[in-house]
Amino acid sequence: MKNDVVKRYSEFERFGDGMGFAIMRMEEINDQRKGKVDAPHRHDYYTVVFPLRANGCHKIDFESYELIGNQVFFVAPGMIHQIEEKERSEGYVMIFTETFMERHGISSHFIQDLNLFQEFGQSPPLQLNTAQEKELAAWCEKMLAANGQNGSFKDQSLGALLKLFLISCNNACDIEIDAYTQSLSNRNMLLRGFKDVLEDKYKQWHSVNEYADSLHISPDYLNKVLKQATGKSAKTHIQAKLILEAKRMIYFSEQSQKEIAFELGFNESSHFSAFFKKCTGMSPSAFRELN
Repeated sequence: MKNDVVKRYSEFERFGDGMGFAIMRMEEINDQRKGKVDAPHRHDYYTVVFPLRANGCHKIDFESYELIGNQVFFVAPGMIHQIEEKERSEGYVMIFTETFMERHGISSHFIQDLNLFQEFGQSPPLQLNTAQEKELAAWCEKMLAANGQNGSFKDQSLGALLKLFLISCNNACDIEIDAYTQSLSNRNMLLRGFKDVLEDKYKQWHSVNEYADSLHISPDYLNKVLKQATGKSAKTHIQAKLILEAKRMIYFSEQSQKEIAFELGFNESSHFSAFFKKCTGMSPSAFRELN
């Protein structure tokens, strides 16, 4: 293996016309690839996979999910994923950048506040009932129609339709309304702040206290808000981020266990190995051999 062997798609090399948004049918993508499975890869943009009928699996950052109908997958920028189809899928794939959203006056925090795109940890699909699937499919058909036009307001139409699609996805989530709306603005602001600091400091900071101090709150309050918003404690999020990055480095690079341990902020390789085994049930070397 070589460093950075994982493919990275940016600037819509595979599809899109440079405006920061694209939508295609899954069956068309399958035909273009002649049924060939793409290698694991990551994007510099948001991806939504909405299969209506499918048979296969969708791997997202080393977690494997069954690819069937009545579900929506949300893949955030930087996440590694791969779709393996046992047969030709039917459905939709859309990609878009944060710049595309902001160009239409949509807050840069809109995506984060929806909490659909999980930036670390598990990213299971949103399961839909028949009515929800029909509603979302209707938005996709409107986007396909708008994307095929060349009118003056094509860009604006797509931005509005995409926002409505994402809001409909959010409404389909099984969330208790009272718990969700209580102190929503403050909670989302803290959640964004924690995610930003974690992304920046996960290699240096491994304790909840360090993150709480940087956000000027107590560790107990940070845990309370994170559990309310995500169902997971701050410690769980920190460990999940470290394990995810460790798996990426082990799988996609030739760095030694000692080098990976040092880069992730562990003073001793043995400490990293013990941490990895405690969280995954296997040693770093066993994980590398498994993959």
